[in-house]
Amino acid sequence: MSSRYRSTVTQDMIYGRAPQRQGNRMRVFVIASVMIALLPATAYSQEQQSEKPTSLRSKAQKNEDAAIEKAYQEMINRTKGQPKSAPAKSDPWHSIRPADDSAKR
Repeated sequence: MSSRYRSTVTQDMIYGRAPQRQGNRMRVFVIASVMIALLPATAYSQEQQSEKPTSLRSKAQKNEDAAIEKAYQEMINRTKGQPKSAPAKSDPWHSIRPADDSAKR
């Protein structure tokens, strides 16, 4: 056989890989550029949302909340001066052992 009819077989041909072309590099560059260009869009959209009112409650609901808060504060002020009562002692074993101390040895 003459060398003119020989074909050069490369590893790319054997393993089915396409050789790198300028188009593939350009596609990667364009996709990366678009992604970088879209990054500030999320920050801009978050900034736009902060201009909306934070509360959608009506005036009547706000007045009701204020009345509840006022009643709560009055109740707190009334109980501040009173001594705290000790909670009643409870014995979870009262049905097993007698409650009086005379049964102790």
